[in-house]
Amino acid sequence: MLGAGTFSPLQFVRSRLEYFLKRNGVSEEQILDISIGTTEAVENTVKYGDGDLVEVKYSLDKSKVFRISILNQVGEMNLQSDIERGKFSSTATLMRGMMVMQKLFDTMDLDIIDEKKQALFTAEKKLP
Repeated sequence: MLGAGTFSPLQFVRSRLEYFLKRNGVSEEQILDISIGTTEAVENTVKYGDGDLVEVKYSLDKSKVFRISILNQVGEMNLQSDIERGKFSSTATLMRGMMVMQKLFDTMDLDIIDEKKQALFTAEKKLP
């Protein structure tokens, strides 16, 4: 059917984020950096989470500091199964994604909340 498509939560997050940043006067270059970093972070939550809900929150304060937090449930890890399914390989690793995010954000942190089986990613970027 013409115009039909499937809903992609990742595209939804990205388009809402980019709209928010544009409405707040952020430059195209900074929007691209933040969008790439956020996409990488959300992809990691999907890839390494339990497949359930992912909570994404972001803000831009008056001093032009962009903040983002992403919270998700952590799935059980079975390293051998993950390797067999292609989650890890010599060309695609978690570390590469973390290095990309580290270059695009000024600060970032990943906290594992063991008692709730959750992961909380937070990052900040000071905008000019």
